[in-house]
Amino acid sequence: GVFSAEVRLGGPPKRIGMKGYVEIHEAQFQIDYLKTMYHIHQQRVTLNNYQVWTDTVTIWDGSDKHRAFVTGGLRHNFFQDWRLDCTIETEGNNFMVLNNYKEDNDLYYGQGIGYFKARFTGSFAKTNIDIVAVTGPQTRLFIPLSTTADAEEISFIKFKDKTDTDSTDAEEDGTFRIKDLKGLNFEMNITVNDDAEIQLIFDEQAG
Repeated sequence: GVFSAEVRLGGPPKRIGMKGYVEIHEAQFQIDYLKTMYHIHQQRVTLNNYQVWTDTVTIWDGSDKHRAFVTGGLRHNFFQDWRLDCTIETEGNNFMVLNNYKEDNDLYYGQGIGYFKARFTGSFAKTNIDIVAVTGPQTRLFIPLSTTADAEEISFIKFKDKTDTDSTDAEEDGTFRIKDLKGLNFEMNITVNDDAEIQLIFDEQAG
């Protein structure tokens, strides 16, 4: 992408502040799981001591014809305690959300077009994503049902001897405290209507 910035930095080393903006002239990006290219043209993001923020940034889909609007951004406290606080909502029901092939993802593939509203909150270590979506015209999704997966050992669960006084996970009264787990909280509410075609593939060779 191409961008310019005007930012002023100041303050003590442990509490550096900033004020200014970033002007995005031309940019494009892709979300790996969706394989759709998104475009940004002439948009501004403001910067200050507590936010990397936008009131409205317009994103165009791969066709460069349909729009979604981003509000919010990142919150922080002088470059500490970064958190997500962002909403993306499409203008209509023709936004291209998914555009991948079987070689990209053998769990699901096809072309997903429609309306969606996504809300991103939380920290980078523990992100919350809430999505509401409605399928639109020309949506074609293929879901093979013959894939297999192997169960793996759960490595983040560890057992300790309760008589071990050196455990860092025990409170002073001896009770066990579970540390905050990292991960993703994902919730999606999708409405599939007559505009969409979804194929559940039981036998790919037979079609």
